[in-house]
Amino acid sequence: MGDIIWGTFLIILTLGLFGLYRFFTRKKVGQRSFLKFISLLIILGGLIGILTTGLNERLLDDHPYQYLLTLTFFIAQTIASILYYREVKVGLPLLILTLLLQIPVVRGLNLSYSNQTLFSFKLEKYPGKFWDIEPGSYVHFIYFDFDYVVVENSKRESGYGLNLIPLLTIAVFWKKKKQSDK
Repeated sequence: MGDIIWGTFLIILTLGLFGLYRFFTRKKVGQRSFLKFISLLIILGGLIGILTTGLNERLLDDHPYQYLLTLTFFIAQTIASILYYREVKVGLPLLILTLLLQIPVVRGLNLSYSNQTLFSFKLEKYPGKFWDIEPGSYVHFIYFDFDYVVVENSKRESGYGLNLIPLLTIAVFWKKKKQSDK
């Protein structure tokens, strides 16, 4: 139920951002760009990720390295999106790198990794689940010490998958780059 409420909120937020984007670019219709709007969405997702991670005291207390890596990822992605939006050349490679980090989904006996900004559409090999749509910005990375958590790990099942939204976003950016190179 929480995903439905959070997803509805994010859809309303996205539509509001789209309306604001159209309003502020109404005099520059020729300068409107779908990729710039996507960049704004990624900025919004990064800011939500920074906010939720920054306020997560339990993550800071229990997993300080994961907290630092997560915060670093969202800051890097937000800065990359801002640079891309302002048409700075270094913005696109950094943005592509952060999108590449969002593609893999790994659930193993001693490793679990998943990463997303705003929305994800995941195809994965995981028992009882083939695909999943998730709202929210987060980085989930856990490395289990196999000697320490033997009982919990024996109950865990492994799987792997792909987050398709960043993969499709990279394809759109790549297509635009190829067109601009011609």
